[in-house]
Amino acid sequence: MELSLPDGSYRCRHCGTFHFPHTVDGQGIRVLGPSDPGLSCPVCALPLVLALMEKQRVEYCPACRGVLVPRKTFAEIVRHRRSWAQGPPVIPIPPEPAEFRRQLTCPKCTGPLTVDRYYGPGNIVIDTCDHCDVVWVDSGELKQIADAPGRDRGGADRPR
Repeated sequence: MELSLPDGSYRCRHCGTFHFPHTVDGQGIRVLGPSDPGLSCPVCALPLVLALMEKQRVEYCPACRGVLVPRKTFAEIVRHRRSWAQGPPVIPIPPEPAEFRRQLTCPKCTGPLTVDRYYGPGNIVIDTCDHCDVVWVDSGELKQIADAPGRDRGGADRPR
């Protein structure tokens, strides 16, 4: 079967049928298959897999559920998730001080990831690689960003 981006389906060249992989838990991640060889999770060191999130290609760790994403894609995912957020906003909890002391390695270049506060909504700590222009987001952090209060939250037009 051949992968068809951006919808994340697989198409059989022989018979023309399609297969749509299921999403993983509540994060809206659709696992597509193996990632580039040699990409390992910076947290648990297991191989990352190719996945789709909001129709954007990301690298995903099935064990710790972290996501490696290009910086521009991260901004697009945040914008999309905040505009489609439903339910009441949730005041984010402050990050643990220990989160600022962790040291992770970039899965792409093996250089150190920079740990910093995310200055958008959500009050989270993100890890970035300036050389590769990627962001590592731990499980649950995108939900915390989407749930944080703000005028940009929940403004998408929804079909009736």
